[in-house]
Amino acid sequence: MIKSIWRSFLRTPVLVLLVFFSCACVATEIETLESLVANPEDRSLLFELGIAYHNAGVRGDKDYVLKVIKLFEKLIRDEEEDLATSYLGSSHLLKAGDDWNPFGKLHNLNKGFKYLDRAVENHGDNIMILFIRANAYINIPGFFGRLDTSIADFERIIQLHSHRVR
Repeated sequence: MIKSIWRSFLRTPVLVLLVFFSCACVATEIETLESLVANPEDRSLLFELGIAYHNAGVRGDKDYVLKVIKLFEKLIRDEEEDLATSYLGSSHLLKAGDDWNPFGKLHNLNKGFKYLDRAVENHGDNIMILFIRANAYINIPGFFGRLDTSIADFERIIQLHSHRVR
């Protein structure tokens, strides 16, 4: 009994430390990538930086959501790249969640839906693109009608993965 109380007492500080260090690691990763992007034409580093911005945005940093949208809009403008398009769509959905203005929310939701659906339409067999859309849509309120799409994406991921394993 005392051991279980002691374990649950220690669990909270350990979880707090894990969250703190994971946020610190993301910040360090972003700083490292930003220092490496000396050449703005290096698309692979820009793409990695965009993913790091997106992950920081998922963790709640609103400033990085704006940075990732700007970065991925530049990347897909230069050349149609569907993985960048899916991250851009997910980032617009993150921005919609933070917007206080209902019209801004709807605008960003529609942009996010458009980018994510286009990425899956062009590359429906890419597991990463399907996962980004499925994960984004499962977090959208049910009255937007995206839950069935999310479930279908997860089912498609399982189907694609089972074919690769064989």
